[in-house]
Amino acid sequence: MEASGGLRAGQGRAARLAVVAVVALAILAVAAVRPGGGAAGVAAGQDELKVPAGVVGKPLPDAAAQGYDKKMVEAASFKGQPTLITFWATWCGPCLKEMPTFQKLVAESHGKLRVVAVAMQDQWDTAEGFAKKHPEYKFSFLHDPDWEADESRLAKAFGVTALPTNVFVDAGGIVRDYWRGSKNEEELVTRVQGLMRGK
Repeated sequence: MEASGGLRAGQGRAARLAVVAVVALAILAVAAVRPGGGAAGVAAGQDELKVPAGVVGKPLPDAAAQGYDKKMVEAASFKGQPTLITFWATWCGPCLKEMPTFQKLVAESHGKLRVVAVAMQDQWDTAEGFAKKHPEYKFSFLHDPDWEADESRLAKAFGVTALPTNVFVDAGGIVRDYWRGSKNEEELVTRVQGLMRGK
């Protein structure tokens, strides 16, 4: 009888631990993905989503986002210098993980590469506060509040449906590459440096 009771107790503990583990994983998944309004999310380790048609190989779209000086910045202004546009959010762990690598690429290019960091689905003060706390990131920080709002023309123009989304534009203003989902440092460096060389 004692053995039976011990077995039942052990099974009960195992069941409770299993429930706790499932709940914890669910919480982590929501925190990492955080989709908005039906838009699909990408977390680290997940497969990339399909690149939207009509973006790569095309000129920069007629669209804009807002700078923290309240001025609108047109995508056309990115022309003239190789530019990496990264769509990110302060709550997006994979997005934040990429930023040191992007800064490394900026530094190693000796100013040839420009990074435009477009915050999405973030409160203005939160995103601006992050930019101010990280002066080491020599990026152009912009804000595109909600990818389904009418004012979010830049995100809509690039078909952004997940974070992080990265877009590489050459000096002529042509979109040369587009990818979604987290990459490790080696993958990012290899990809961006290859694009800088025109490969």
